[in-house]
Amino acid sequence: MVQKATLHRFRQCWLYTTLILALFFSSLGLPYSPAMALDGRRGATDSGMRLEKRIEDTLVDLRIEVIPVKDWKESRLYEEPDLLVAIKRAPYVNLYGGRSQVEFLLINGGRQLMIEAKRQMVPGSNDEKLAWVYLTAKNAYPDREYLLVIEGDGWRPGAKEWIKRRSEETPGFHVVSPEELEGWIDEWRSPQE
Repeated sequence: MVQKATLHRFRQCWLYTTLILALFFSSLGLPYSPAMALDGRRGATDSGMRLEKRIEDTLVDLRIEVIPVKDWKESRLYEEPDLLVAIKRAPYVNLYGGRSQVEFLLINGGRQLMIEAKRQMVPGSNDEKLAWVYLTAKNAYPDREYLLVIEGDGWRPGAKEWIKRRSEETPGFHVVSPEELEGWIDEWRSPQE
């Protein structure tokens, strides 16, 4: 009987807390769902996945084949000299020697472009990852080109400017917005002179 009463009180508190949070967030014009209370990262993860989907849609619109890494066969590099493909969730070795994944590895003949996406819609700590992305591009894979797609207004003051300055100073490292992506990739994949 005691367990049943405790469970009932917990449910009441949960409902009241959910209601109060929903009212608070709606007064700020922000969305809220009970699932967000269970996993605070879920909103950020969903937001990042939306940006990745937007990038994938842009690649498809440009008639670039997008395939999951599990379906990738490296032999295609040798069989198709004019290969134009984007490998989704391509693995790479990070600065610490561990395994990581980049959102897309775009292969255009002999050229390779690692595409990373970062989205910061509300203030948070995602901007701290910009330095990691830059160091990875510069030190772990200096032979590959690197494209960082950034979106959102929640970046700390100076964060976007800092990473854009790095792109101006570092050959092969580029930063674009999702709106600039299609034109940038279209130009990148054009034959090099």
